[in-house]
Amino acid sequence: MHLLRPSLPRASSSLFSRTSPLSSRPRPLSALPAEPDCVDPDEYCPHALARGIKSKGVERAVWTEIREGAIAQSREQSWRTLDLQDFGVDNFLQREVLKHYSLACGLAEGVGGKLAANARIGGGVDYEKVFLSAFRAEPDLCTSVASDILRFKEVDPAARGGQGLLGVYLFYKGVHALACARVAGHYWRRRGEAGKLIARLLQSEGSDMYGVDIHPGARLGDGALPLPAPI
Repeated sequence: MHLLRPSLPRASSSLFSRTSPLSSRPRPLSALPAEPDCVDPDEYCPHALARGIKSKGVERAVWTEIREGAIAQSREQSWRTLDLQDFGVDNFLQREVLKHYSLACGLAEGVGGKLAANARIGGGVDYEKVFLSAFRAEPDLCTSVASDILRFKEVDPAARGGQGLLGVYLFYKGVHALACARVAGHYWRRRGEAGKLIARLLQSEGSDMYGVDIHPGARLGDGALPLPAPI
């Protein structure tokens, strides 16, 4: 399959203004606007495979709340204590949340990047492409992950305060494990024998990374919770 490079707007486009996420001038995180209703994530994601991935429904609502949580953290802590800048946490929020305009893009780089860094047997595999290809072919995967995030917040009292959905998205390994398992399931069901190889690779690396082993042939409903293996 040939991948097309994304066509970027001309330099005269308003996307390259000072308030654009594609601008080469760095800005404080507190200056980043919340995602407007009319934003098309295709125009902002730097990866060609992200073209055609649309945020909608529960997925869009969840990602909007996650982004608003990241912006609020930046404004609250950056302006009062400067801890985020001093320790580089502002860069973390930018990389994991604020630079992305859809849950699909955030998961692809966040979870995919962790798998690539871990890379026990899959060294050299572009997991971000693997995730984005699945999300584009089966958009409901992201809807299911959004439901998983909401479910964790519902059942875990610790997730109801503090950072809310932002904390669940960033720090709950169960959410990341389920996202990895859902993508593996896509390749297992829909991509033939080559897809089954990718699915097994995701299962192996996801198990090694998150300590949760889910067979890619397993059927997962929305709002799933991974259970520990019996001793």
